[in-house]
Amino acid sequence: MLRAVNRRATWLVCLAALACTPRPEPSSPLPAEVVAPAPEPEPEDDRGVIGGPTDPTDFEFEVDTPDGVLPVLDGTPPISETMAAALRPYLDASRMRLAAVMPETDQILVLGRHGSTTQVMLVSKPGAEPRPLTSGLEPVVQATPLPGRPDELLFRRDIDGNEDHQLYHQNYLSGVETLLTDGVSRHGPFRVVATPSPMVVLTGNARSEPDMDLYVSHKLGSDELGAALSLAGELDGQWIAQAIRPDGAEVLLRRFWSVERSAIMRYALNEGSLVALPDTANPDAAYLDARYLADGSLLVLSDRGQDHVGLHVLDTQGTWSQVTPSVGWDVESFAPLSGGRIAYAINEDGRSRLFLLDVATGTARELDLPRGGVLTGLRAAGPDKLAFAAGSAVQPTDVYGLDVRRGDLTRWTQSPTGADPTGFVHPRLARVQSGDGVPLAVFIYSPPGPGPHPVLVWIHGGPEDQFRPEFSPIIQFFVSRGIAVLGPNIRGSDGYGRRFRGLDDGVLRGDAIEDVGAVLDWIAGEPTLDAARVGMVGGSYGGYVVLASLAAYADRLVAGCDMVGIANLVSFLENTRGYRRDLRRAEYGDERDPDVREVLQRLSPITNVEQIRAPLFVAHGANDPRVPVDEAEQIVAALREQGQEVWYMLAPTEGHGFRKAINRDTFYGLMATFFERHLLGVGVGEDAQAEAVDGS
Repeated sequence: MLRAVNRRATWLVCLAALACTPRPEPSSPLPAEVVAPAPEPEPEDDRGVIGGPTDPTDFEFEVDTPDGVLPVLDGTPPISETMAAALRPYLDASRMRLAAVMPETDQILVLGRHGSTTQVMLVSKPGAEPRPLTSGLEPVVQATPLPGRPDELLFRRDIDGNEDHQLYHQNYLSGVETLLTDGVSRHGPFRVVATPSPMVVLTGNARSEPDMDLYVSHKLGSDELGAALSLAGELDGQWIAQAIRPDGAEVLLRRFWSVERSAIMRYALNEGSLVALPDTANPDAAYLDARYLADGSLLVLSDRGQDHVGLHVLDTQGTWSQVTPSVGWDVESFAPLSGGRIAYAINEDGRSRLFLLDVATGTARELDLPRGGVLTGLRAAGPDKLAFAAGSAVQPTDVYGLDVRRGDLTRWTQSPTGADPTGFVHPRLARVQSGDGVPLAVFIYSPPGPGPHPVLVWIHGGPEDQFRPEFSPIIQFFVSRGIAVLGPNIRGSDGYGRRFRGLDDGVLRGDAIEDVGAVLDWIAGEPTLDAARVGMVGGSYGGYVVLASLAAYADRLVAGCDMVGIANLVSFLENTRGYRRDLRRAEYGDERDPDVREVLQRLSPITNVEQIRAPLFVAHGANDPRVPVDEAEQIVAALREQGQEVWYMLAPTEGHGFRKAINRDTFYGLMATFFERHLLGVGVGEDAQAEAVDGS
């Protein structure tokens, strides 16, 4: 009982210190300029959120008030008032993402902070104050208005991070909200089209957990709203609805087996027939997105026949042609415009570049983006206009409009940076050679001064994800404290081609850990970096890499933070949710094969736990459907059994990440305290005393 009381007291000290720190004044609004709306909303793909190829671990910072259930803390010291005051401005940063454009009203919908989580907001014109349309403790992941009914909204959200997303309808004039799905099973992204009445399609697994069936409704504008969705087709495996033909007779579905292998198929709603696109029946490629063009042809995003993703046209005769040039980088998004033009963005070394293609001539010209920006949510916003969200390492993501004919860039939203942005730093990009000659891209955020600076190596999740120079308030905080932050893209990362992404698959997992060794070697050769003070942090797969590296390089790492990470590759594969298991086996290997199982067990941090000597901070969500919380419990128990220092935070109302203020603030406060103690030697005596009291 005493331990439980002390844990609660510790948390209350942490939260009180963070919450009582004064907040900065809001920024002034921007001048107004109207951007033309899109003719049809296109929801942004959230393949990672629904259990697709990626495991995003970009812990949300668009949260505010401390509502909800307290996180459980074990072996953690309180956050000092000094630390809370220093961290508070950074936690006040937020971002805005584009949800939809609204043709009828010349307005946009955005996803941004309201209360304690991400909610839907209406922005009436550039620079206007966003007006919240939804509220609550659970974040919204997708939203769009009903075509022809601008006061009606569809959106998806889950409960406590379980990723069993449900579809809701809301009339935001009356505030009436209606659940359209069963409230229990998992549902993927929805698509909407303006047939004679609004039509929506999405997939869901009510019939069988591993299988996503197709659901459709034509009743969204009727009094039968509560019975809107009906089963349109039973499907085996994992499927996502990508697009609806304008006449509502056909749906494009994406079937995925792994990040390397997926297909786009046509589903005729009247006949119930499913037909693969020509030359894709047994795909040895990834087909990522598809849209209908006015003449009946398709625009398809795929890496078919090459190492990188390009944009292809499939004409009505079944002939494929690539329309974007092969430049050695992936096309990551696209938006058709009038006059045979297509806007598309490429991911060049983690940064986005935006182009306008004239399909008839094959010529493309580059369009302006904010410096060093990362673009998301690209879509048409009129005959000559685009809408998208963009941010950089020093600027939170905001929503923009771009007139491609005049070249005018209009900023619709202005997200607060929290702390003074004059102290923020852009990262530089370095190339590190791995032991076997594979080049690794590493982003380096350097504090001012000659150093040598302590180093925090930040490992992304996935593994098929990528460290990109997006705004991270906690990275900028560490840099402000004199800690250099390195973001390496070790083998298996996305963005560098199909071959590079597959270099860590299955029994090759150990090669990725050797890449960490190459990064540590590079640090030792840099005079501005202190190789004797190196820590690591990572989430999901990144958490696995942290744990494995703490064992492999015990004499070179002084501290580690594992966020929702994997401790045992075998138990992870056996216990991850059923709908994800085959997808993850394609990446990590099949634990049912005795030979593969032996390798996976050997490469698991839990097997090598006796080699870990550095202090560890573990944080996990109790409802994580991807990496079950047992992975955290295993490593915490094993390290404590051998007398190691372990801090542990368990968030009862979270899943694969921390999306609520009560958990986000506590996690970042403890993380900052942990690395300041072990990389800078700050507060060691004070925290050690507090820890002894808490553990009594």
